[in-house]
Amino acid sequence: MNRGRSGASVERCGILAAAALLLSSVAAGCGGSPPPVETDTAAPAAPAATFSMPEKVLVLPFENRSESREMALGTLMTELFVSQLRHLPTTIIAPSTLVSAYADAKRPVPTQYDLRALNEIADLTGCDAVILGAVTQYASGRSLGDDRVGFDVRVIDARTGTRLFATTFVATGKDVDPTIRGIDQLTLLGVRKVTERIARAR
Repeated sequence: MNRGRSGASVERCGILAAAALLLSSVAAGCGGSPPPVETDTAAPAAPAATFSMPEKVLVLPFENRSESREMALGTLMTELFVSQLRHLPTTIIAPSTLVSAYADAKRPVPTQYDLRALNEIADLTGCDAVILGAVTQYASGRSLGDDRVGFDVRVIDARTGTRLFATTFVATGKDVDPTIRGIDQLTLLGVRKVTERIARAR
């Protein structure tokens, strides 16, 4: 990664590289082997109780709560998560389905997800639950291993509003693997670890 570029340029390259890595592995049919790291400092999944993953889950657009000014960050992270979540034995519905459903109903897509909005989303898309996510940290470091990535992810019952599962990932390259090179690899690792946690909780 060229550290001499502007922050926005480096971030965009990182996101696009991570997307290319993940989407190419999905196209290969196996998603690639997850990096062999099990000693990160990311926060563990919230309470250890298991849950039953609903049959149909809609991934809502991720929010960008980080300090990054990359406008496409939320959208690109959503695409990364959708691609990886498709490996789970459940039907994953992309945000584009939500947009189409509301366009057909001639209604504005909600931006706040209270219980009424969740019920309406369930009615229009047929989903049983939604995944709400946010990018909390996304920063390229000045030195190798100093890149930082963070996500918050929740699975919410679309009928009752009950939180079924929640997890947080926050780490630098140094935290998880000293061989991590660049924010693109760290982002990909973070996405995979969050989806693995969802899979293990089932």
